Amino acid sequence: MTDAGFPGGIDARRHARRLYRATAQLIVAGSPPFTVRTVDISAGGLAILTTVQPPRGLNCTVLLSLPQTGREPVALELPVTVSHSIFSRGDEGVKVGLSFNGLTPDKVAVIQRFVDGEA
Repeated sequence: MTDAGFPGGIDARRHARRLYRATAQLIVAGSPPFTVRTVDISAGGLAILTTVQPPRGLNCTVLLSLPQTGREPVALELPVTVSHSIFSRGDEGVKVGLSFNGLTPDKVAVIQRFVDGEA
């Protein structure tokens, strides 16, 4: 599969993804949090839609609430790095790929359960 958002047009996904349409907060050091829309999530990262194009390599934090089957949603604070971003006319904004940084095993487990459809 190819993807124009990646250098060389190659889709670099290494993890299974699951659609995840919700709102989240993106926190960039020195700025107030702002609301973004999530697109999908995997054990390796998250895709979001936003109105600004953050620079590649930017470290930030995403706050979101991940649904869990038969339980209350789990609030997560996830350290991320911007891996790529492209303007997306169809989605009316900028689609941003975020890679997770150093997630704790419990956060990885919550995300993986959600992706696997167990949550």
